[in-house]
Amino acid sequence: MEDEGEDIAEDELPDDCVAFLDPDPLKQSLDQSKEAVDGKVGSIDSEITISLNKDKDDVARRVEEDMHHRNRNIIKEIVLMSEKLRG
Repeated sequence: MEDEGEDIAEDELPDDCVAFLDPDPLKQSLDQSKEAVDGKVGSIDSEITISLNKDKDDVARRVEEDMHHRNRNIIKEIVLMSEKLRG
């Protein structure tokens, strides 16, 4: 059983791992991965923001329409009551 601190010879490593013995390619690969993830997160964030703004606008429009309808009904009721009181 090998001690965890022992170095492994380069020829014993799989080819995929040999590329990461030098820290520069590893750092570059991690930086590229981070940029890709940041891009995806930014895209999703934009979609969420657009969706929230659309929902907010829809709700505001619905509330305004409901208020307009309610106010028209109140005015109709006032007109009817005025006509009853005159008559």
